[in-house]
Amino acid sequence: MIRIRRAELQDYYGIWQVHASDIDDWVNADGDVNMTVFRNTSMAERWQKGGAWMSPETCAIHLNALLLGGHTPLVAVKTGRVVGETELFIGDDARIGGKTANISVLYTHRQNRGQGLGSALLKEAIRRVKALGCQYVSVFNPSPDAEPLYRRFGMVEELVQQQVLLHCQDAKLNDTSFTQTPLPNHDKLAGIPLQIGYFQSSLQCWQQLQWSLAPGTYALPLIPVSGQMVVSLERCSHSALLCFRPLGAGDQAQVYLWSRERPEIWVEPIMAWGKRLKFKQLVLLCDTDVAVKLHQRYGGELSTRQKRLVGRLT
Repeated sequence: MIRIRRAELQDYYGIWQVHASDIDDWVNADGDVNMTVFRNTSMAERWQKGGAWMSPETCAIHLNALLLGGHTPLVAVKTGRVVGETELFIGDDARIGGKTANISVLYTHRQNRGQGLGSALLKEAIRRVKALGCQYVSVFNPSPDAEPLYRRFGMVEELVQQQVLLHCQDAKLNDTSFTQTPLPNHDKLAGIPLQIGYFQSSLQCWQQLQWSLAPGTYALPLIPVSGQMVVSLERCSHSALLCFRPLGAGDQAQVYLWSRERPEIWVEPIMAWGKRLKFKQLVLLCDTDVAVKLHQRYGGELSTRQKRLVGRLT
């Protein structure tokens, strides 16, 4: 019998095993992690295979942060063993139009697939978020294998986006005013769309930035977000919140922009500020029409399309 409940910190090891079961380099024929092989990898090597879930230590830190942040991780338990997990971020999302539960993660152990675990997790997740007053449920760019599951629960394609990689070494400052500012609480951003960087949900992007502003969350050589990477923009009576999150070796950054205006008016100032911060390349995830226009104007590289599925709960 499958039981689905809110995750507890003690579940970190089982959650790690669920995610690690898909790393072919680590698992045996039964899908269990070969600990001898696993221990021969460094923490950084594990992280590169999929982030915090790839090591018990970092998975525990991640789960603890979710619980302390008031987010909603659920686990599926079978005969005392964690066999599936989902993580939801619930908050206002102006791009969708109301209180939204975004499904950040929905994962099952490879040994237990084909048993209805994904459906059971999603059904319980939707039941819980409806009780919490959510109007919508969303998921960003599900895999081809997972997409039919979400569509069976009434979720449809609402938004198509593309990522454009821009080079900012030739950018020049214009009449935009930049002011370093603390990252505001997410409720202060209510009603303001996340126009660039709309991975997952507005709340989850904000939460990731908040975690990155606290260096040392993980004992890994990850570059934190510094104060100068969070600024308010003012231009021609328009305003916006701009944030950068360093990637890789630090010469590249993911861009986040909350603005009521179309993002095109901010791209040149964004590139100029990125250059000032010594970034060589900026990664902007935008609606497809915007990404194509930016690519045509500024060059760079354009990624494949990524979709967002949304379901109405009320």
